[in-house]
Amino acid sequence: MPKTSKLKGKTTTLREIAKGVYVYIGGSGLTNFGLVLTKDKPVVIDSDMRVRNRFIKGMRRVTRKNAGLVFNTHHNFDHTSDNRYHALRGAVTIGSEFTRREMGPEMETKGVAHHLRNGFSLERRAPNLGIDPPMVTFRDRLEIRYGGRLFWIIYFGHCHTKGDSVIWMPEEKILFAGDLIAYRSHTASSQGDFDNWRQALNRLK
Repeated sequence: MPKTSKLKGKTTTLREIAKGVYVYIGGSGLTNFGLVLTKDKPVVIDSDMRVRNRFIKGMRRVTRKNAGLVFNTHHNFDHTSDNRYHALRGAVTIGSEFTRREMGPEMETKGVAHHLRNGFSLERRAPNLGIDPPMVTFRDRLEIRYGGRLFWIIYFGHCHTKGDSVIWMPEEKILFAGDLIAYRSHTASSQGDFDNWRQALNRLK
């Protein structure tokens, strides 16, 4: 059931792809996110404070509950910058060990500076700004049964970044691939290891 809203000419969509499994489509090169309803609280996959209002508005159309788990596919600002928002509302954030390592003070400073240069009012959107790394980390793979849903979080090594992971829902056969895969665009590659990235894509087949 597609639900579409427009902001500044950019189309964003919360689309149900399976029962209780939604994809938030950022549009215009913005990050896509996952939202999975469970018998407990929802699970959110990746978080970006720049689109918080739109994402939460879409989320409220299908649930009144706050997120219980937040998975980070890697460390980049557009996948982790709203960890604190969800954590303050009771969520546990999860990512690979390398994702946490990459999210030190230097990453926070660079991420904030970049978005200030691009005219994003961080102070207005997030007065208590802080880039929080995942609370729970794993090395190779983590399997979680939560609210009647099974999630596999699998670390794929240094691809787009040093901490790339995917979230696989084996019972629904749904994959959230983070920035390992892009459609009609290409993710930033300055931190990438192209040989391993190519091998990872072959594994995903």
